[in-house]
Amino acid sequence: MNPSSSAVIQMKDLRKSFGTQKVMDGLDLEIPRGKITVIIGRSGEGKSVLLKTMIGLIFPDSGKVLIEGTDMLELSGQGQNEMRKKFGMLFQNAALFDSMNVFDNVAFPLRQHSHLEEDEIEVKVLDKLAKVGLKNVGHKMPSELSGGMRKRVGLARALMLDPEIILYDEPTTGLDPILTDSIDNLILETQKSFGLTSVIVSHDIRSTIKMADKIAMLYEGRILSEGSPESFRESKDPRIQNFLQGKADKDFIG
Repeated sequence: MNPSSSAVIQMKDLRKSFGTQKVMDGLDLEIPRGKITVIIGRSGEGKSVLLKTMIGLIFPDSGKVLIEGTDMLELSGQGQNEMRKKFGMLFQNAALFDSMNVFDNVAFPLRQHSHLEEDEIEVKVLDKLAKVGLKNVGHKMPSELSGGMRKRVGLARALMLDPEIILYDEPTTGLDPILTDSIDNLILETQKSFGLTSVIVSHDIRSTIKMADKIAMLYEGRILSEGSPESFRESKDPRIQNFLQGKADKDFIG
């Protein structure tokens, strides 16, 4: 099985359960190269599980996860670690080390996975911090930063190993509308500057419509629909329209 030439990630017939709860139930999805794909869905549908399955932090019970044609699940542990170097990930809360200052947080991946000298690391860290709009903050601790600044530091760290693919898990959670718009713009600028393939898990419809080249809606363990923002806005499916309008399905108990 070969992925289409435009797909950098292809997931086939993924199934995953936690106890009696089915999170993925025959899920198929392709992530196009060089585009922004946004995965939407109700709370508890397993969007973050799907994201972590792409990078091999969670393994499905069955199915295939092809990264540029190679099945992540068939690789050795070392092979999976090498494959993960293609990825950067911005976690929902930025996942910064509270005991490290900003500089050391961003430098961490290089110190762990490269043999660069400290002066070379310094050049790269300051460059990435500048690219995400943060200068002269390397000495600060995470506790001294606003939520938006923490997200930017997390993004700088995610970019340190020059990944081909970057995954964003709810990047604007907990931010006010102005900061949300700022992070949306940062993601778009990062996409344009670095030519990445980006996958975003989001519940924010406004951000999704603004950023997505492709939207995929997760619903009851499968992809209910995928397409452009325009196709979602024009969809006649009541489940899609209810989600876009923030209305609960009649059978949904949250």
